Amino acid sequence: MDECFFDLIENLAKKNEEIVLSEEIFQSMIPIIKRFGLDQDEIHRCWLKYKILAHSECKNKDEIDFIIDSIIVHPESPKPVLHAKKQIKWLDSIPQPEQRTKEWYTYRHNVITASSMSKVFEGKTYYNSVLKEKVLPEKKQFSGSSNALQHGVRNEPVAQSIYELITKSKISEYGCIRHPEINHIGASPDGIVTESFANGDLLLGRMLEIKCLYSRRLTGIPLYKYWVQVQIQLEVCELEYCDFFECKFDENLSEEKFFEKLKNGTIGEYHGNIIEYTEISKDSSESSKTKWIYSPINLSYTEYLKWRDTEIAPFLENNSNLWYNKTFYWELIKYSNVTIKRNRKWFKHVKPKIKAFWNDVLERRNKIDNDDTGELEKSMFPKKETNKMNSIKLDICMIDDDYISNKDKTCVIDTYAIGDEENVKEKKIKKQKTVICLIDDEF
Repeated sequence: MDECFFDLIENLAKKNEEIVLSEEIFQSMIPIIKRFGLDQDEIHRCWLKYKILAHSECKNKDEIDFIIDSIIVHPESPKPVLHAKKQIKWLDSIPQPEQRTKEWYTYRHNVITASSMSKVFEGKTYYNSVLKEKVLPEKKQFSGSSNALQHGVRNEPVAQSIYELITKSKISEYGCIRHPEINHIGASPDGIVTESFANGDLLLGRMLEIKCLYSRRLTGIPLYKYWVQVQIQLEVCELEYCDFFECKFDENLSEEKFFEKLKNGTIGEYHGNIIEYTEISKDSSESSKTKWIYSPINLSYTEYLKWRDTEIAPFLENNSNLWYNKTFYWELIKYSNVTIKRNRKWFKHVKPKIKAFWNDVLERRNKIDNDDTGELEKSMFPKKETNKMNSIKLDICMIDDDYISNKDKTCVIDTYAIGDEENVKEKKIKKQKTVICLIDDEF
């Protein structure tokens, strides 16, 4: 199928909507497919392949068909998972190390986690990064506090609640689980359906993987690294299906705008409030923690006000270890729920690569353990040298008087002033007069 045809259809489908999912675009193609008497299943497979190549970031072309075969598409539907209750009981019985304890870090160090598994297959750079992580002694990893990370952590409970509302189910969370046969593979799924209140036991034993998008575009196609993560989690837990649930939230609404949209009925189908606060540790050796309080979803105007007044009250009291930060007013813009089935053929395909990687880890660990000089570790994982620009001390002003603008407070730096022609050539400094700088008129 010509990709130009797919491009045309996609552009037409996007004309009137900001976010259009892959499957929604295909539905708009069906009248055309029927009109020309084309094979709908074959066209859909071509479409899915086209979208996976475009959006999954999968560099391994030999795995594309595995991905296509694993994605459940209409009218196909997942079958009830046999022995789901037995599987859940087994998962419940697995002892879990407490997070961020010595035992937890040791466990993490001695398995390839589902979330990092794709790096084993994605080329030398990614391979070496996860290799170094597993070979060198375990360290407490800094969790980070980027906006994207905070967004994901903050909104994951909201996304889980929305999934439970949509599917009429109950999710149970699990920690670190080791593969029942391959000791160096582990996973921590976001959750598993342990109660299904609709369609009998259809969803029982369904795994859930949540992604709350920060800046990435919502397409309905899982990224390759997430698809691998899901497949490994299914293998570890010995389950058959996972709902890959992606959400796009708008949590930048002001209080005024949120309640205005709520009153006039233009608010999203799912909405709520999140109070963010900091818990100040009384122990000086421990850092403060950011925490959140979540409103029930889809309250009325008066119910939101009542909830807020109740939850804000403790912060108004003389409580020195609680610090109110802000309230997020959110609505769900759009979600995608793609059901992914376990692909045993894919796991058989990558199993030798996983084994070879872990043998590499053990071999390097052994060499480093037997090296008393400490030099082997340095040569095995050399530190990257950063390219630092040579600093040049000048006693002259480099601002070109001919290019000062009082109107927009900008100027041009005269890079000719760095040195004479010979020095410029010798240091390979590009000569130009295009460096724009803002002028602070207070200085």
